[in-house]
Amino acid sequence: MKPQDSLEQFIQTHREAFDDHLPPPNLWPGIQAQLTPPGRRRQRMIRLLQTSAAAVFLLLLGTAIGYRLIPPSPPISQAAQTEWQETEQYYQLRIEKKLALLTTHSTDATVLHDLQHLDSTIEELKHSLPSAPASRQPQIMAELIQSYQTKIDILELVMSRTRPSDTSRKNFDHHETSL
Repeated sequence: MKPQDSLEQFIQTHREAFDDHLPPPNLWPGIQAQLTPPGRRRQRMIRLLQTSAAAVFLLLLGTAIGYRLIPPSPPISQAAQTEWQETEQYYQLRIEKKLALLTTHSTDATVLHDLQHLDSTIEELKHSLPSAPASRQPQIMAELIQSYQTKIDILELVMSRTRPSDTSRKNFDHHETSL
């Protein structure tokens, strides 16, 4: 027989002797007092609150230092804004002149659709300019100028494709009358 089997057999034969004994009524409070002394739980709670307060304080201190070190982005200066308005007026005037010349010729609907798409892109860039960080504003202005230039290039390309047929027609008419 194994030792474990003899233990089980001993318990089975003497079971009645084990069942009639009850633990003393003050046993559990004594065990609990040994596990967690009354003042120790309070000390843990105080330490937890102190640690939490220190973490919140360090977080707020780091945030305040970060705001001090990183200056807010300044709005566009008055000189830069005036320069930008002049640049924008220059491009818009050129575009209006090209559009006026183009309206005298027949234009394709896809060209007008492309121009409208460019107009919506330009408007989006204009709206994002005031709220953009100062470091991003020159890039947005460059993208706006590039969009204006693209629109002018499209208008010139369309006009150059419509002019040769008009000029060839004039040359044909001219040759026809000279014979």
